Amino acid sequence: MATASVADEGVQPSMGVRLETDFDAFFEREDAAAQLQHWREEIASTVLGLPASEIQLGRIRRGSLDLEFVVEGISAQELQQRLDREADRLRALFQEPVLEVRVDGSSGAEPGGDSRPQVGQPGPGPQGPGGQGGHGPVPALRSPGPRLLLGSSPPLGASLGVGIKFYVLASELGGLALRAMSDAGKMDELEKEAQRVMEIHGIGASKAPVQPAAAELFEAFKARKETASVGLGVENHFYSGFQHSQVDWSRPVHGILVDFKGDSMQIGMLLERLELCQEQYVFIGAPPPFNGGWHFTALNDFEHVTEQQGLDPGWEGFRIWHRVNYVPSSTEEGIPALVPREQFDPKSKHAGTIPIGDKFKLATIFLTGGLMPHTLNATLMADNGDAAQVVKKHFELGTRFATIGHGLDVILAIGEERSIFSGFQAAVFPKQEHLLAINGLQPSADGAKVCCFASQGVELVSASYWGKDTAEPFFAAVGLPAGMDSSFSSSGRVQRLGSSETAFCFDASKLDGMSGSCLSGDASAPWVAFFVDDVADPIEAYTIIDHLVNVKFNVHLISRSAETDAGIRQVRSETVWGNAMYALKDCCCLLPTMPANLVDKSLQFDGVFVAGGQCPYYMMQDPAVTAILDSAPFAAAVCHGPEALIGSKWLHPPDGKVGPFISYYGAWMSFRDVHGYERRKPGEICEDASSRLFTGNAPNSTKALVTRACEAISASKA
Repeated sequence: MATASVADEGVQPSMGVRLETDFDAFFEREDAAAQLQHWREEIASTVLGLPASEIQLGRIRRGSLDLEFVVEGISAQELQQRLDREADRLRALFQEPVLEVRVDGSSGAEPGGDSRPQVGQPGPGPQGPGGQGGHGPVPALRSPGPRLLLGSSPPLGASLGVGIKFYVLASELGGLALRAMSDAGKMDELEKEAQRVMEIHGIGASKAPVQPAAAELFEAFKARKETASVGLGVENHFYSGFQHSQVDWSRPVHGILVDFKGDSMQIGMLLERLELCQEQYVFIGAPPPFNGGWHFTALNDFEHVTEQQGLDPGWEGFRIWHRVNYVPSSTEEGIPALVPREQFDPKSKHAGTIPIGDKFKLATIFLTGGLMPHTLNATLMADNGDAAQVVKKHFELGTRFATIGHGLDVILAIGEERSIFSGFQAAVFPKQEHLLAINGLQPSADGAKVCCFASQGVELVSASYWGKDTAEPFFAAVGLPAGMDSSFSSSGRVQRLGSSETAFCFDASKLDGMSGSCLSGDASAPWVAFFVDDVADPIEAYTIIDHLVNVKFNVHLISRSAETDAGIRQVRSETVWGNAMYALKDCCCLLPTMPANLVDKSLQFDGVFVAGGQCPYYMMQDPAVTAILDSAPFAAAVCHGPEALIGSKWLHPPDGKVGPFISYYGAWMSFRDVHGYERRKPGEICEDASSRLFTGNAPNSTKALVTRACEAISASKA
């Protein structure tokens, strides 16, 4: 049973109750308002022993009926204790299957604001529960509040009813009553499609990967004593976009370049705003042939964890799905073109092509962040192919490009010696100004976190990151202001399905010999530093630490520098969901680390290892990280890991002699100024001329990389 956090003095705690009751069906009942009133009064008197006036219904969330009550006069800890005592009464009161009860130390309005409506605030299209996260170790999956489970939690397969709009009508239920309006009939087709796609990807099934070697690693990971299973509820938001037959090209049409592993908050909030402003939008990408053209984002793996949690602490447990509407191509005459998904034929490239021109072009091309931009660079946008030509054609015709975070990397990579946006100003991800310089761009003249720059009829709007200081300025700059009328009926382009899922979490702090952020091996074995941070790739993080344990090296786990002397920092890898080819699907790693600037400067490491994923973003241009890298005689970095070496002796030595080295190919534009960079097929490793720098370009190269690097380090100590 989860323990409630104690509320700060003067802050009202809240309790949430989620029922296995369909939102649509409940609000179709004539007695819906009366039933809510009855539950409120009975919880107060029968369960909590409080006057009815001291508990108010602060919020109703979509999905399985999810009620949040704000409780006055007691702390979160006392509230938890009373719920523990009266669990049977609470279950009997609702006379409905209760999926969960949760306690949080904060009241209705969450820090930093909440984009989803509270009771008393009419709300636009997509809303989310914000509180359907996991019920395991809370820090592991960053759930918004601890859970008290009442009985087993069946799979949440029912529709979460995005077609439902509820509005304030009258003065009942403590001054408020709710009416639900449903156009669920429009959702039937999309709902069925969404259910089918989730089944195709095995969402919630916790199946092993399909390849035998991958399945072996998956089962070994699960079987470790340091691994625990964690359950979580996920809200899957499906956006179908505008189909070709629905688009009015005499009005603005916005395009969003998509692939897998985007940032769910960035693209989710963008899509909410486009729907709210009643704008036409389409998804541009390569449709997976096996699932009807759907891609989906990462889950909770934010590009800038601190800033995004500050923007909306409740944005947890959301996965955004988007279906390709148009495929980049070219006409038989070689003119860049788009093909409607319904007409796309992979065997006939030119079939159905519509050439890009003044009467058929996108008003805005959006590029959001996460790992997706580099996936696009390595696939859809690679080798100056059709997608790159479509972007270039829009550049020639004059359109608006809008990027968030590493979404900028896609346009940086378009061009030969320099980006086609050379000479433009842009806001780049924090501490990555060198990316602008080596690709021919400049930082914004006033240092703005959201930069608007126009040249040659082209407008570039760029947000350095997604957060409280950038989200609304970005929306305003692209003509999507807040405060639009939210009373329009549901579009039928959005659907929500809940899922109960399981993650398998490996906790490195439980390893034998681990003390704080240090792992003890043999006394005579080498000492190495392992750089790993939030949103690292789980295969890379696990494979490196597992091999270092097996060879009995002494290891110091290190993350980005800290602003305060906070001591040990626990970092969490990303979790890769729904990819049957990925060995550690549905798995994550928890690792205790020491911030780089708090590491004892007298320590001398025999070598350093760097994991990939998004974690190098946090360590790039960190002086303390660079100092440790420069002091080590050997270095090994995998996938995105070489980006953390930028500015160190390994990629920018005084004599300029570098390489060869490799990385995940989608990050190649980070190394435009380094002549030793090579492109190789995924899964390979590379040694530089000195045999002291070892690099790999994919998660499946990690084992060979760490093995070879350890051999070299050991040989140097013999």
